[in-house]
Amino acid sequence: MVMFLGTATVFAFDPASTGLVKTGETADYNTAQTDVSGLAGNIISGFLALIGLVLLILVIYGGITWMLAGGDAAKVTKAKDYITNAIIGIIIIGLAYAISNYVIDALIQAQKIS
Repeated sequence: MVMFLGTATVFAFDPASTGLVKTGETADYNTAQTDVSGLAGNIISGFLALIGLVLLILVIYGGITWMLAGGDAAKVTKAKDYITNAIIGIIIIGLAYAISNYVIDALIQAQKIS
């Protein structure tokens, strides 16, 4: 995770040079989300993705702990608890993402109508 946080952004791709912006505008797609609801949606999606990544790491840690338990029942139980709690967390994060995505899309549509 430290590897991803320390990297610099590379601007090697310019969407304006490919015609994608013009195509998006022709299709009546909002290519520049500068409104508050779009920004909030991006922040919420990023936060939920980060939490999902942490929970995925916990599932992997639980699996490795289970494999290295060596038949010790206490370690196996602890590993199962890690995996179970992480999977429950992933389900909750998935539902939170779906709900927030729906609400943000509804707010964006309400702003377009107004």
